[in-house]
Amino acid sequence: MPEKAWFEQVMQDLEDAYLFISRGGVIQDVAGAVNDIFKVPSEELLGATVSDLEILRADFLRNYTSASNKKFLPSGGKNGIYLDRQHRLRWKYYEAKEGNVVAKVSRMNANLEAEEAIVDQLADALPMMVTYVDRNWRFLFNNKAYEDFIGLTREELYRKPVSSVMTEESFKRVVPRFERALKGERVNYEDRLTLADGRSLHFNVSYIPDFLGDEVGGFYAVINDVSEYSAMINLLKDIHAAVNRTDVGTQEIIRNLLCDALDYLGQDIAIVSQVTGDQYTIMWCESREEGLEPGAVLPLGDTYCRLTLNHDDVFHTIDAGNDIRFSGHPCYETFGLETYVGAPIRVNGSVWGTVNFSSAESRVKPFSDIEVELVRLIVGAVERIVTHSEYLSQVRRERDEMAAQARKDQLTGLPNRAYLNDYVNTLVNSPDVQRGGICLAVIDIDHFKTINDTYGHHIGDQVIVWLSELFIDILRARAGDFAARVGGEEFVVMINNSSLDVARSVMERVRSKVESMPVPIEGVPTLFITISSGVTQWQSTDTYPNVFKRADEALYRAKHGGRNQVCVNVP
Repeated sequence: MPEKAWFEQVMQDLEDAYLFISRGGVIQDVAGAVNDIFKVPSEELLGATVSDLEILRADFLRNYTSASNKKFLPSGGKNGIYLDRQHRLRWKYYEAKEGNVVAKVSRMNANLEAEEAIVDQLADALPMMVTYVDRNWRFLFNNKAYEDFIGLTREELYRKPVSSVMTEESFKRVVPRFERALKGERVNYEDRLTLADGRSLHFNVSYIPDFLGDEVGGFYAVINDVSEYSAMINLLKDIHAAVNRTDVGTQEIIRNLLCDALDYLGQDIAIVSQVTGDQYTIMWCESREEGLEPGAVLPLGDTYCRLTLNHDDVFHTIDAGNDIRFSGHPCYETFGLETYVGAPIRVNGSVWGTVNFSSAESRVKPFSDIEVELVRLIVGAVERIVTHSEYLSQVRRERDEMAAQARKDQLTGLPNRAYLNDYVNTLVNSPDVQRGGICLAVIDIDHFKTINDTYGHHIGDQVIVWLSELFIDILRARAGDFAARVGGEEFVVMINNSSLDVARSVMERVRSKVESMPVPIEGVPTLFITISSGVTQWQSTDTYPNVFKRADEALYRAKHGGRNQVCVNVP
């Protein structure tokens, strides 16, 4: 057998493939098991460049050449050896003359495969996600945790762009971090990113550069989903704010508390309800579903909260349809809520309502002890907010009541002088005043001192009360008219939307009725009283003191003209 034929036969029988590669990366000759290893005919490889086919691993040659020129061996390419885990091939490069290179390509042997299997098993056993990203921002490796999280196998992810698994906006945020890692910097960060499937999660991430010599071939990414931890921190901050902060409004505090609780518990609906008898009122609500609004009222028996109130503590289920406690419950029949967790709110020792979270989806894992305890903390925060709100409402009611009492005559319940002064100030720019349609009357009980001296002040007080009730009874027939007590036996009557003649007629009717009716006082002989009054009309240029003075002058004339009469002072 000729020498060359003998040599070629030997090379064909080898299990390895050999490539003679020029300085420019062109394959000038091939030998050995080329067809078997590369699944490509030898003729197609001759004259091709290593960048023409992915399996020829131009990146390996580039890293080897770079390291050789700098006279050191690259990490990841020890003794010129590189491992292609995807194709299960082992590459070893040798220097040839004039900058050419010989590449020996072998199948990975059992030992190498065993080592690779061990590495893969170790990576798959890690609870955190691990992935390898090349210089073109593509996946080259993903462990089992990452596969499970993203929902794709490592084969499906191989050489897939990282941008394919997250939204464009989120990818733009990670690109500067990729660039830093590929420059050799170890990068650590936390951020909320939105995945392509719509999930928005909080991640703790480390990028660890993979050095090949003094170049970076890619980087390892170690990823932890810390959404639950982040949500817990936010929730605890909200609880702290609810308990301690006074510079944030109740609505904002409750909203933040419910929203962050939804994120942490993984639910869709959060409600703070008030329970009154058999009535369930939604006071605050945060929902990812439409249809629930604050103020909505439901029968208590149609809600899971009826069961919560019976339980008297945190009450929960993750599969209501198969939970005997919820079987046939109207709430399940109507809303189909599979997951629920809630607890009673108590204010001053009594049940006020509930805090509850729910979802139409069954929860994968039962509520943990920590989650149950956090629900208790949320309830405690809401209890404090509600208690404080109830206290402020009570203070406002008492303040308003005190303000009302300060503007009311304590004996008769009529408005007093303070109320009258405030009231007339609102009339200054009133259209009725501009039209001259408001009249004022000043009334005085005739010989009231004699009544006090004869029967005593307690009888005098009863006379004043009786007269006040009579004023109210007569004046209620006219909208806007009212009487105020401004002194011992002195009253002021405001007569709206009337001329002076109409006002005089009204006051004459009052005077006549007072004169004709006995004052009903037990233990006192029949007692009749009379009143005198002065009436005037409000002018557009008038002030209250001027109007009162004119009416008082008319009253003076009535008193000195024989009493028991109405006198008018025409402006």
